[in-house]
Amino acid sequence: MKHLLAILLLTMLGSVDPTKIARINEYKEAAKEAFLASDYNTAIEKYKHLVYTEEVEDAAVLLNLAHAYYKAGQKDSAKPLYEQLSRNNDNMVKSAAYHQLGMMAVEGEKPDLERSIFSFKEALKADPTNEVTRQNYEIVKKMKEEQDQQQQNQQNQDDQNKDEKGDQDEQNKEQENKENSDQDKENEDSDESKEKEESEKENKEQESDKSDDEKDAEEKENQDQEGKESESEKEQQPEQSEEEKAEEEKQQRMQQKQQRMEEIQMSEDQAKMILEALKNKEQQYYQQLKRKSKKPQNSDRPDW
Repeated sequence: MKHLLAILLLTMLGSVDPTKIARINEYKEAAKEAFLASDYNTAIEKYKHLVYTEEVEDAAVLLNLAHAYYKAGQKDSAKPLYEQLSRNNDNMVKSAAYHQLGMMAVEGEKPDLERSIFSFKEALKADPTNEVTRQNYEIVKKMKEEQDQQQQNQQNQDDQNKDEKGDQDEQNKEQENKENSDQDKENEDSDESKEKEESEKENKEQESDKSDDEKDAEEKENQDQEGKESESEKEQQPEQSEEEKAEEEKQQRMQQKQQRMEEIQMSEDQAKMILEALKNKEQQYYQQLKRKSKKPQNSDRPDW
């Protein structure tokens, strides 16, 4: 029995290459030094060599490779490794992987707060003592509450604006309907007013035509009446004697002379002298007319 155990132990030791173990340890130390020196690209090369060349099946090495990708800004390469490690049986590795997934969820232009909160919760489930994860969880949770409140306020504001817009649209519609109704009524009133004006105009034209006809008839009648009255007056008026005609002519001439005197602004004394002279002339003319009217005329002999 002792011999059998010795053979098995020798077989197991013979399957391990001491040179490979030394090489793996050397790469691990070099990768660690590069990572601590912030030489993440060198650390990535060393860890990749351990995982894919040396085929080291160590969750810690794979986690360090993911960390090196993350620090180097190669998050697209780091995320699949973290997701793979989040299913690891080692709770410490699992918690670290979920923690990094929670951090990546809040980074970038469009933070996914819900995904980050979920990842931090899973990290705390795997390792409740992870205080860094707990602090980040509280911060992101508060950010999510503020975001929800802002969204709720925005929704309330949108609903209020929508209601106000609906009320305004309804008021505008009512106002438009009222304006249309007023316009229709105004158009109807305008049409009625236009018809009334046209009717009044037509009536006025008819009255004007009738008035013109009546006026012409009345004017004609007046002319005929005046003609008849003139003829009647002429018939009734006795013929003026020569003395009356002479007196009338005298009065007319005196009026004309008086008007001329007023036009030339003659003094009162001058006017009296001229009037006296005219009076004498008129008296002589009147006496001559009387003598002529008394002298019998011979119809067979001329006046001279």
